[in-house]
Amino acid sequence: MRIFHYSLTIIALLIFGSVSFLQGATWQLERNQPIFILRPVPYEVIREVPVEVIKEVEVIKEREVIKYCNIPYRAWESIAQFQEWYKAQDFTMLFPNGGVLDTADCDDYAEDLQRAALEQGYSISQALALKGKYFGVKVTDIPKGHAGNMVLINNVYHWVEPQPDKFEVIKIVVRD
Repeated sequence: MRIFHYSLTIIALLIFGSVSFLQGATWQLERNQPIFILRPVPYEVIREVPVEVIKEVEVIKEREVIKYCNIPYRAWESIAQFQEWYKAQDFTMLFPNGGVLDTADCDDYAEDLQRAALEQGYSISQALALKGKYFGVKVTDIPKGHAGNMVLINNVYHWVEPQPDKFEVIKIVVRD
């Protein structure tokens, strides 16, 4: 018996909803208004406001341009050529007999190597290894962050350990 009452209630609600929808549609048609707008409504200009033009002035600011490379771009043709170039630069330990801790570390050596390369037209960047790895390749035993350099030689990227006492070149990935 309950199912019968629920069924009648649902049927009554469907009929009531349909009738209400049809009444609304009939009411819109009686008013001669379209149910859907099929064309865009143009905008109206509400008011025009005159604009005063202020004198335009061109401002030119001079700034110093730092030029690292005043010679054409160069590239190392082999790892051996890069290693020879590195040795010719005569990089020295910043504190060979000790010194104040945390005043010269890996990022200082990486910056010095990058500066020397850029001044001679070579492209080299600084790179940070985390947990001893760079792009999944082990490059150092230092467990925390460690700065080095990244160089492209013959379409292969290499990690460079820039510190003179630990200098090393490690293949990372072939460039696409």
